[in-house]
Amino acid sequence: MFEYKGTEDFDIGAGYGKYEYDFFLINGEIDFWTLMNHYRAIYRRFDYFVDRYETIKNNTGLSSVVQAKMKEHNANLSLSLLEEEPLESKVIIRKMVVNELTQDGIYNTYPFFFYHFSAQDAKNYYEQGLAYAKSNLHNAAIRYFSKSIKLSPNRAPPYFYRGFSYLLIKKYDKAIEDFTQAINFNPNDSDAFTLRGVVYNAIYDFDKANADLAKALEINPDNKMAKEYLEEIIKRN
Repeated sequence: MFEYKGTEDFDIGAGYGKYEYDFFLINGEIDFWTLMNHYRAIYRRFDYFVDRYETIKNNTGLSSVVQAKMKEHNANLSLSLLEEEPLESKVIIRKMVVNELTQDGIYNTYPFFFYHFSAQDAKNYYEQGLAYAKSNLHNAAIRYFSKSIKLSPNRAPPYFYRGFSYLLIKKYDKAIEDFTQAINFNPNDSDAFTLRGVVYNAIYDFDKANADLAKALEINPDNKMAKEYLEEIIKRN
């Protein structure tokens, strides 16, 4: 199975400007095609492959910056999405550029083309964040939840799910901030209190963990996770 190694924006040089790249470690052709189908699922507004697919073997023109970033991320594959010509107001053809470092030490490039429904609003960014999060690509998920929050900062769900992604990559301070924001917008969210309690438990702040988990159970007595964590804290103390 492919392994996600991170996401980064950088200038690829030669006047092309800055693009966002995702980095992966793959182990063969099956991983490669699994990843391609994975992206079709993540970007649910991709309809299907346009009837264009290319292969550039031994791409000696690949930016040295991209090559360096792949090595920096310990990745043998990088992936970026480029905008192409518009077809109508909200539909564009979008190109996915995949660069693969082979076992022979050469770089092959595979451009794919998609129809893409390009509306960039808070809901779309939030849904893309959810798709990344469900695929355990949490750094990428955080980026898209952040885009959603920037456009619509007064909604609880993007904070909640960004906090969950922060929790899973162990950025506990940021997770607490986001769960707190989610609670501010929705004070009756038992799950937000539960997960903030889980974070406090992870950083050994058991008093705050106990208070949050108790509040979660007060809101929803059937909250199984809150009950289990609270029992664990009681036993420990």
